[in-house]
Amino acid sequence: MASSQLVRDNADLADALVDGRVTPYVQPVFRLADGKLAGFEALARWRHRKKGLLQAAPLISAAEAGGLMPALSELMVGASVDLLASWRRRFSAAQDIFMAVNVSGPEIADGSVLRQAAAAAKAAGLPPKALHIEITEHHVIDDHDAAAIALTELRASGVGVALDDFGAGFASLNWLARFPADILKIDAYFVKAMDDSPAAEKIIRAITALAHDLGLKVIAEGVESADGPNRLRELGCDYAQGHFYGEAIEPEEAEARYLIPAA
Repeated sequence: MASSQLVRDNADLADALVDGRVTPYVQPVFRLADGKLAGFEALARWRHRKKGLLQAAPLISAAEAGGLMPALSELMVGASVDLLASWRRRFSAAQDIFMAVNVSGPEIADGSVLRQAAAAAKAAGLPPKALHIEITEHHVIDDHDAAAIALTELRASGVGVALDDFGAGFASLNWLARFPADILKIDAYFVKAMDDSPAAEKIIRAITALAHDLGLKVIAEGVESADGPNRLRELGCDYAQGHFYGEAIEPEEAEARYLIPAA
């Protein structure tokens, strides 16, 4: 991206974070045991003045380049808590669901956004583990000890921790050993590779068994085919998400599709 364009995008993003043009879209997560809705993952979307609706990748790139990741993380955590609390007040179908939101590496080690998440969840009256903070191996965490302490305190406050994109990099087992977690999310690559690679199934089964031995629940990402849920359930996974279940959509559409009872 040209430097002048990057400067313009940074400026637009700074305004967008204030004027409501960065908002959470939500993707459903389903429980494999009974096929019922288990929760949602909140994903940031940016209504760019000239480019239209932008997904997470260009948004995060602009936020990182402009030093706006703390503001983005704070916005997404606050909006996700407010959304889940609103749904729990208004819809019986939302009483047992969770909301997951991503937080960047530096904010994890710093701890301030995590403390905000814990305080917001408590103030909103959310039950334990109704809010999940997701971290991924791709996030750069310079101070692992500080991050581990912050995540331990977060879990003690009643907020869940999910390790995202597990298996995508070489340090996944190291992350599993370092950071306390409640949920492990298997990278979509392995789920999508099941049809062509017997090894992918074996890896999913092994990761799931390891996670369960450690007391973690498992979410399989990237489910796209109709036979995916049955296969993943047989492999031991607890939850699944992906295009088969639905893409990330606006909260109002999610309400109509998943939470409002059919007439």
